[in-house]
Amino acid sequence: MKCISEELIQKYIDNEATAIEQKYVTNHLTGCPQCVEQIEEMRKKANQFKQLVGLIDEENIEIPSFVRPASQHRFLHPSTRQLIYGLSAACILVLFLLISPKKEEKVELVYSYDLESEFNANLPISEQDMEFKITDSEGKLIQY
Repeated sequence: MKCISEELIQKYIDNEATAIEQKYVTNHLTGCPQCVEQIEEMRKKANQFKQLVGLIDEENIEIPSFVRPASQHRFLHPSTRQLIYGLSAACILVLFLLISPKKEEKVELVYSYDLESEFNANLPISEQDMEFKITDSEGKLIQY
């Protein structure tokens, strides 16, 4: 049987273990003297610590009363508040317009070439006399 982890033992000692964990620990302690000894040692250490801190007697703990400070909120006039909200919205809109990407006109370019003279099949294409025309989508000649 696998022994209980120190974390689970501490939860068991502090009464923070769930019902299933408590049942598991009590069942395990019936057959494991090592874990029983470990729990006893950890309880002694916890009690010593509580004695040093003075938390054994819970009646000595004093909880100070909570005093709510007086409210110091300044309330704005509704028209002033509306002005602030409007200016904030305008600033956000201007910032959005400055940051947003600009629309670019898409221009479709058409490349075409014509042979100035008759095509000579014996010459490579790089030595042929050609004429290049680049036109945009509106038909305007860009380069010749």
